[in-house]
Amino acid sequence: MPRAARTHSSVSLPLPLLGEIDKILKLGLMGFRSRAEFVAEATRAYLRDLRRMSLEDERKEMTRK
Repeated sequence: MPRAARTHSSVSLPLPLLGEIDKILKLGLMGFRSRAEFVAEATRAYLRDLRRMSLEDERKEMTRK
């Protein structure tokens, strides 16, 4: 599958959160190779969860009618 187009963006993170990310990278957990890769995957997972919650809310609303 072709990779999606990318652009560069700067994001500020609290130092403790960045430290946790760096620890994961140093330990080689989950195969992440960079902060950018970790943040991109974390963002995809969060958006996926939000979409799922939204669908569940819509289903609940439909069953109430």
